[in-house]
Amino acid sequence: MEPITGLDLLRAVRGDLGLKQIAFIMVTGESRSENVIAAKKAGVSGYIVKSFNSQMLKAKIEAVFATRAAPLPERQPARTSPMGEASVAEPKSDVLHQKFPGRFTNSV
Repeated sequence: MEPITGLDLLRAVRGDLGLKQIAFIMVTGESRSENVIAAKKAGVSGYIVKSFNSQMLKAKIEAVFATRAAPLPERQPARTSPMGEASVAEPKSDVLHQKFPGRFTNSV
């Protein structure tokens, strides 16, 4: 099995309507600018390069929560199909299990 990267996991989370509002802070040894840019383009909430101290981590978490304290935008109204039926995008169920079969357990 090919290993899952943090960027793979981030893209899977951001691609799921049910998970996309979850804050995602990457803690990594990758400091190259292209890795940071790829993570930001994929929607990372915060990016911390190892080695770091607990004060740095706490500050990043507080900053992420502060930006998420703003109210969420209102939900888009349901669209109507040509047949007159309402259609709403449903969250993908078990997106991580689908994208990475056998890699995750259901226990939290």
